[in-house]
Amino acid sequence: MTAPTTDEGVRLAKRVAAMAGVSRREAELLIEN
Repeated sequence: MTAPTTDEGVRLAKRVAAMAGVSRREAELLIEN
């Protein structure tokens, strides 16, 4: 799975970051893996 580059991917990363209490970059890594 590639890193989210769409607006939807960015929103997902922000939501995961908020829920998990991590940075958006960390959230992107969690989503990717």
